[in-house]
Amino acid sequence: MTATTPPPISPKQMNILRAVTAMAWADGVLEANEIAIMTAKLSEAFADTAAARDSLAEKIRSYFNQQIPLEEILPKLPDSSDRRFILKLGYMVIAASA
Repeated sequence: MTATTPPPISPKQMNILRAVTAMAWADGVLEANEIAIMTAKLSEAFADTAAARDSLAEKIRSYFNQQIPLEEILPKLPDSSDRRFILKLGYMVIAASA
């Protein structure tokens, strides 16, 4: 197994990325349309410019192979606005895989 270099984001953003990834992996399969939605929405949320979003999107995409349990990550995100963002993105991912 090859180690993946973490994307250049804050620890809080990394926890959001991990939480959304955990939700996407809940069914045991990570589909291309789930990856596309997560990549687009997370890079939009984490980067200020289009160029930065494109660069970050590539780095985020390569990090989706992590399978960390959601129960491990949620305690690290006590802010309700972060949890709402994760939930909203989780619904989008679920809809994409349906």
